[in-house]
Amino acid sequence: MENSSFILHHKTCECRTKPLPIKRAHRSQSHPVTGKVRYVVVKFAFFMDREDVRGQWPELKGSPYNVFEQFPPEIQEIQEKRRRLVPKMKEAKSDGKKAWIAYDTLYIDGRPVSQ
Repeated sequence: MENSSFILHHKTCECRTKPLPIKRAHRSQSHPVTGKVRYVVVKFAFFMDREDVRGQWPELKGSPYNVFEQFPPEIQEIQEKRRRLVPKMKEAKSDGKKAWIAYDTLYIDGRPVSQ
C-alpha cells in the first residue's frame, strides 16, 4: 500500500515528493481521553524510510505531534527502565552532553551510566 507519512508533511519537516511505502497502518484501540487523540501505528515497508522518519523526530519538538517506537508487550519491563532513564537523559542533554538510550541503557558522552 502506498501512503505518505504525515510526519514528513508537517511544516517543520523535510517535504517529500514521493509517497512512502507503508506495510500497515492503524489507529490505537484504546478510547481517547477528552482532548487527546488516538495514536496511529505505522509499519514502514523499508527500514531506511523508518530511519528517515526517526531522524526527523527532533524537528517536531514543541509541536503537537510526537513519535514513539512501539515495543512488544513482553518488553514492558524494558520500557519501564527506559521511562525512568529519560529524565536523566534530558538533564544530560541540557548540560550540553551527548546522551542517548539504547535498549535499557543510558549512554552519556559514549559511556554507559549505571542506574
